[in-house]
Amino acid sequence: MRAWTLCGAALSASIVAAVSFILILIVFLSLYTGQLPIQSQQRSLMQGIQIMLYLLPFLIVWAWCCYLVIFALFRVPTHVWSFGQIIKVLLGLWIAWFTLLLIVIAIDFSWGSWILMLKLASVSYLFFVIPIVCGLVCGNIFYLKIQEQQQRTRVLWQKSIWSNEADHH
Repeated sequence: MRAWTLCGAALSASIVAAVSFILILIVFLSLYTGQLPIQSQQRSLMQGIQIMLYLLPFLIVWAWCCYLVIFALFRVPTHVWSFGQIIKVLLGLWIAWFTLLLIVIAIDFSWGSWILMLKLASVSYLFFVIPIVCGLVCGNIFYLKIQEQQQRTRVLWQKSIWSNEADHH
């Protein structure tokens, strides 16, 4: 994958992942407070939404760095839904997530509450799956569209060369 294509795929993936993450947080915050953002005049809900929107640029930059690494490590996608890529990324995230959980349990010496922590970690892991998969799919779409455009350009360039050679003979 060329560097600019890699950066573009990572940028599109990070924007989609960060925006979908923020939208999911806003929906959960709205459901938690029992208000929808359109109807709510509650100060806490609107402040929560503002804080999440302020964090959006930082999330995009952080996600861009993560997707650069992900797209650089894996093979070039051949399909929009590259299930091997998605499963490997989610498995890597799962291993990292539960390793951190075990480290926290070990440091805190709270082995008695490990079942509760395991439940909360599972729910929070599932919460991150949607934005990550959305980002991977969007990055693959970007890459495949760029490849398609490059192939069209090559074909047009070759046709123009052949027509120029035919004109000279």
